[in-house]
Amino acid sequence: CLILFGVASLGLFGFLYCQTNNYIIGRIDAWLAHEQTILHPLDRDSLLQRLTAHLIADPTLERPATLFDPVGMRLAGTPLTLSPAALANMPLDVPFEFGLRQDHKPMRFRAVVHRRKSGDYLLVALDMDAQHAFAEVLINSFIWGGVIITLLGLDGAAFIGAGAVRRIDGVTRAIQRIVNGDLSERLPTHGQTDDLDRVAIVIN
Repeated sequence: CLILFGVASLGLFGFLYCQTNNYIIGRIDAWLAHEQTILHPLDRDSLLQRLTAHLIADPTLERPATLFDPVGMRLAGTPLTLSPAALANMPLDVPFEFGLRQDHKPMRFRAVVHRRKSGDYLLVALDMDAQHAFAEVLINSFIWGGVIITLLGLDGAAFIGAGAVRRIDGVTRAIQRIVNGDLSERLPTHGQTDDLDRVAIVIN
């Protein structure tokens, strides 16, 4: 029973993790699509001004937005270190994740890249460190929850098992006294409706 309960708990934890992770990814993808919807209709000059203002307002890499020319040179926005080949191989208009080293630090982003009529690439992304940290905390919580549930289950099983062993020992001693000639002896019952009590009542 404990193994079955553990498997069921593991399945439940896995389901909750997948649902939570899918919800977060869905919200991120909705935000990326919204940002692209705002930015890509702008003409080039307006977009350059918008990305320059974005860099001033948010110089971090938490929410990068960058415009690259057709050969992969950065024109405006967040200074991401991307090679032209890496940019050319990115899927267009669909969310995806990619990694790069920025300031000697590995980083993960989820992004949407749109190719404009001019051939320029507009990249809007979100740093995934916070999401990955949350996923790690969630997994650790599930692991510790499983350990605690297992320990409680083992303690409960040990307690119940000890009670059953005491009852069986009482029945065994009573039977031994009957076998030794004490026909007034009766098997002990506990006023329960379990199998052991039913057997004791029949024998008595």
